[in-house]
Amino acid sequence: TVLDLTSAERGFVLLTDAHGKWRVEASRNIALGEKNHPPGPETAFSRSIAERAATEGVPIVTLDAAGDQRFEAALSVSDLKLRSVLAVPLAVKGRVVGCVYADHRLRAGAFGDAEVALVCDLAEQAAIAVENARLLGDFARAQREIDALNKELQQEVAKQAVELGELHKEVRTSRVALSVRYNYDNLVGRTPRMLELFRL
Repeated sequence: TVLDLTSAERGFVLLTDAHGKWRVEASRNIALGEKNHPPGPETAFSRSIAERAATEGVPIVTLDAAGDQRFEAALSVSDLKLRSVLAVPLAVKGRVVGCVYADHRLRAGAFGDAEVALVCDLAEQAAIAVENARLLGDFARAQREIDALNKELQQEVAKQAVELGELHKEVRTSRVALSVRYNYDNLVGRTPRMLELFRL
């Protein structure tokens, strides 16, 4: 959608994991194995620009990245021969969960104010969707853990029920053995005191 809105050459959606590390969740128009860097989307964008947008919590727009003093030390800008770059943070309740990144390696000034405003609006919605997906994922994981614990508990209860049944059998057997062993029928005495003694 960002590529359609801005006519950018390439695009990425970057998300942070539980440890705060960036990963490419989606990428478009990435030629794998491009010259001067290893293959794969992880190395096909300027990480320094994306991280700056996330850290500052504001969109970063470069009209000509190669001549932008903010990124003159970034090797990825020169290695990738970037001209126009747009990086918009994905933030939910003040917490950055990722970044939408688009660039154009051939055209300077590719992203105007209108395109930036559209991508910012889109990023707000995308951030909510990302957070909802994370919450659903957390809920599903928690539910699986609860189900596993319930299964363990049921197995433990079944095991204890078997053990309790065995104990009941032992008690019954012991009672029968005791009643045979201690039969007071031959002893004289039916007074309440003697009956109480026999009971004891």
